[in-house]
Amino acid sequence: MAVLLIMCSLLAALAYILYLHKSIVKVEKKLRKESLYHLAASFGHEMRQPLTVIQGMLQLIREETINERQREYLETAMNELNRSEQMIQDYQLYADPFFGKKEPVHIRTEIQDVVSRMRPFMKKNNVEIRLKLDEGAVHGERLRLNQCFWNICENAVESMKNGGTLAISMHVNKKQVRVTFSDTGAGMTKEQIKRLGEPYFSLAESKGTGLGMMTAARIIEGIGGHMIITSEKGKGTVVKVSLPSDRPVE
Repeated sequence: MAVLLIMCSLLAALAYILYLHKSIVKVEKKLRKESLYHLAASFGHEMRQPLTVIQGMLQLIREETINERQREYLETAMNELNRSEQMIQDYQLYADPFFGKKEPVHIRTEIQDVVSRMRPFMKKNNVEIRLKLDEGAVHGERLRLNQCFWNICENAVESMKNGGTLAISMHVNKKQVRVTFSDTGAGMTKEQIKRLGEPYFSLAESKGTGLGMMTAARIIEGIGGHMIITSEKGKGTVVKVSLPSDRPVE
């Protein structure tokens, strides 16, 4: 009975999170972007504590003797909890992508780190990765830039459900670090590319908040760079990122 009550409480909390998410979507068109940033930050802060409580309750259930069916329910709940935590992270990053210590960031190192962590996801989707990276650095926040590259790569891999190739190339000159992400995925229409810059818009195959590419663009623009997306339905997408170059890497 205790397990059932905890599970019911968990499902109610997750339903509330989804309700808040939909509410934000509805008011987004009526709010200025600056107001939306504050709302997103507040949402993330307010939901962090109840999710922490839920996580603790689930851990307690794991320590109990439960049957196979209950364990399946538990795993489903854990998966949904992880998805909710990712949603909160998306909101918080979208609300404030510019805090932290700025320093020279080695772009090749960050891209290699992202690719290394994403390999299981790529393997699952049968995606081949090709890298051609120069050495170069920009002045920014390492963790934010790492998340930026993760968002772009994740978007590319998600578009290749039946396999494909993600090619990442990087070229450096005295003024700019240019990184190109090219995939052979489903591609997008011009309308979809336009809406990719809107909060909460995501392609049908994505289960995220739709903030990934929007946040990536904000991080890039925050350090004086820009991002250009070109795509053709059924043929893939190319994301070109240009960042101001930092001093030469020693």
